[in-house]
Amino acid sequence: MLETANQNCQCHVCESSRLVLVQPALQLTYLRCLSCGFEQQKVGNNNLSDTFEKAQTLHYEEDNLMFNKTVRAINRNRARVRLKIVRKYLQSGRLLEVGPGTGEFLQQACHQGLQVEAVETAKKFAKYLREDLKIKTYESTLENLNLEGQQYDALYSSHVIEHVADPALYLSTAKKYVKAGGLFFIMTPNADCWEHRLVGRAWSMYSKAHLHLFTAQSLQRCIRNAGWEIKDVQTPEYSEDWIRAVISLLFNRKPKPIPPPGKNIRRFPDWLTIAILQFTNIVLLPLALVQSSRKRGGELFIIARRPITD
Repeated sequence: MLETANQNCQCHVCESSRLVLVQPALQLTYLRCLSCGFEQQKVGNNNLSDTFEKAQTLHYEEDNLMFNKTVRAINRNRARVRLKIVRKYLQSGRLLEVGPGTGEFLQQACHQGLQVEAVETAKKFAKYLREDLKIKTYESTLENLNLEGQQYDALYSSHVIEHVADPALYLSTAKKYVKAGGLFFIMTPNADCWEHRLVGRAWSMYSKAHLHLFTAQSLQRCIRNAGWEIKDVQTPEYSEDWIRAVISLLFNRKPKPIPPPGKNIRRFPDWLTIAILQFTNIVLLPLALVQSSRKRGGELFIIARRPITD
């Protein structure tokens, strides 16, 4: 049974007071809106900006998980799926990715003729993008970026908005760097996915680093409030999301300390984990297709457009 939140609290997206508390792990609590599905991490005496900085340092500065062979294989596969969607709307032009990590998407986009640049806040990733991948990279957050009027045909933001302290500011800032009529590709965990419905508070997307979690309804509302038009909403599904869901269902039903990033990935040799993922991709393909068609895939992918008259 979920505990009702303080009636003085309001949802930051729809202003509803129908909020409940969700405790997926010890020292980790979210406020869930029953009206739009938006969830915000409750951070106690700390503000969200402080929590954001600490979470990024823990997950991306001090940890080498993103360079793990298995993680890179997962990211390359996801990049292929996402690029197919992007290419339906963007055939050429300049694209800026926010928070590209180790750059799997940018590499593939570059090979298909897009002119790519990056803005990355993590020092080691920014260095890797510049020196190893030869991609022009600005070391900054999007909110603090200053390109002196420079604009792009599209912005690409994969699993960033759930980390930022102020999603509304993030979305409104993004408009400065997109031409009128240009596109914004936004991906984030889908709080309406079947995995979340199945495992509840054991969902693997509950994380110290995820300050906000969105449903399609709540994210579309945020995007429109920032002045963007919605062109399409898709929910791609990846087999590893079900693997994580099954592990969570078996071992994480009760609140417990948050495990370190990549704990389950490191349990097996890379070759074995990759082979398991390839096999489950085939076996779960019919489920993934049904799940995606019903907007219940594990990833929420929204294509937004800056109005021409803006």
